[in-house]
Order: sequence, then C-alpha cells, then structure tokens
Amino acid sequence: MTKSKMFLTATVLFGSLAFGSVAMAGPGGGGDGGHFMRGVRSLDLTEDQKTELRELREAGREDRTETKAEMQSIREAFLAELAKDSPSAATLHELTDRQAALRTANAHEKVDRLVEVHAVLTAEQRAELLENMEERREQRGERGERGERGEGQRGRGGRGGR
Repeated sequence: MTKSKMFLTATVLFGSLAFGSVAMAGPGGGGDGGHFMRGVRSLDLTEDQKTELRELREAGREDRTETKAEMQSIREAFLAELAKDSPSAATLHELTDRQAALRTANAHEKVDRLVEVHAVLTAEQRAELLENMEERREQRGERGERGERGEGQRGRGGRGGR
C-alpha cells in the first residue's frame, strides 16, 4: 500500500472513530438531540420559557464551539503524527485518549442541558414532548435507521458502498 493510500485510510478511519460517537451523543450533536430541541420548539411555551431555553441553547452552542476547536486540534495532531515516517503509537494513543475525554465531557454537558431544559418545562409540556419524540422515533423506525435516504447511504455524502 502506498504512503498516500495509508494516509487516506488512516484519515477516514480516524474521522469515523472521532466523530461517529459525537454525532450520537445528544442535543446539538445529532442523534436524537436535534429531534429533542425541535420537539421543544413545537410546544406552547410562555415568553419566559422561550427566553430561558434560548439562553440554554446559546450556552450549549458556546460549549460546542470550544469542543469543536479542540477536536480539530487533536485531529490535526493525529494526522501530523500519521504523516511521519515512523508515527508513535504512544502519541496516537494519547491523542485518542484526549479525544475520548472530550467526547465524554461533551456528552455530560449535553445531559446537564437536558436536565436544565426539563426543569423549564411544565409536567404537561414534558409529557407532550416525550409523546411527540416517541411518535417521531416510531416513524423513523418504519423508514429504517437512516430515514428515507436509501439503502447503503451514509451521512451527507452518500458513500455507503465504499
């Protein structure tokens, strides 16, 4: 295998490992989180609730911006290490550990935000939200795990067959 093919393979592998679990972590990161926030917006909220939720969303956006920059830095360091003639497994392991710690911290922040959103809603709104989320989950189940994209398609690029 040529050096450029090895680099490309490593880049794709790292990208899959690095960002696959972040996408499933919750609000703002894909997975059911986006459905959750859309479901919250579909509720009949008071102006005070809308203000509180907007502030929570902004705080989450700031957290994600910081995490994204850190993940980018780790990815660049990882790829730089792989580009070397003799990459250090210890360095790659350390970078992977840093990345895993960031993903865990990010998931915890999302859980904290979910609890904060929960506290803003009334019991009736929470029940309606959970009912709506369950209906959407069932609809997604009927269409298949990846919605209506079609067999084998993945993400935005539709490269499922590779």
